[in-house]
Parts: sequence; C-alpha cells; structure tokens
Amino acid sequence: MAVVIVDDSVTNLVVLKHLSAAANYKDVKTFSDPRAAIAHLAENASELVIVDCVMPHLDGISFVSALRGIAQHAHTPVVMVTQLSEQDVRKRAMAAGVTNFLNKPVNLKEFKTVVKAALGEAAAPEAQLLRA
Repeated sequence: MAVVIVDDSVTNLVVLKHLSAAANYKDVKTFSDPRAAIAHLAENASELVIVDCVMPHLDGISFVSALRGIAQHAHTPVVMVTQLSEQDVRKRAMAAGVTNFLNKPVNLKEFKTVVKAALGEAAAPEAQLLRA
C-alpha cells in the first residue's frame, strides 16, 4: 500500500514510518515540507495520506484542501495527527476532507485502529470515539 506521511518534525516522521511498517504498510514516502508532498501527490497516487496539523508554510488543513483539489486524491483517506483538541480545529479539518484523527503521542494500537477505520476496514468502536 502506498502511504504518504507529512510532518515537519523528523522525529515524528521516523515514528510514523515505523508504525506504518509495523502495521504492514511497506511503500511509505515521507515529507518534512508539505509543499513538496503536494507536488509529489500531484504526480503520484497514494492510498493513504497521514499529515500533521501544525506545520510551517502550509498547515494541515490547508494541505488537505490542496490535496482535495487534485483529482486523483479527491477521496484518498487522510489521517491528521494532532495534539489539538479544540473542536473548531477538528470541524474545520473534517470540512476540508480529513477522514480521521490520530492523537499525539501516537501508539501502534491507536495507529492501526484509526488507519483501518480511515481505509474503511472493520472499524473498531474506539476509532469512532477518536473522530468526535
């Protein structure tokens, strides 16, 4: 499965890439600059995008809006990683096209549950709570 991870923190990129590997997602590309990720996604397919909420140059909500403007990614599942719990931010993110959320710090169990739910695979009940 092709996965694109976008986060301005190199540490977070490494953690999310390892979690992806542990969940058996092998074709993982990482980007620390959201603008480079959008350029990549304009030319390449991805089955899942994981994006940080707060980044320089292009925040996660703006990133998702730009992604949704690319025809081949109009419906690509997007998981947003955030420490933010404000409902307004989450509502704006969902309006932009975010599929689900991962809370920082991310652990493997939550990662698998949220990603499966975003991909439409047997959504576990706890994943529904994370969308609220």
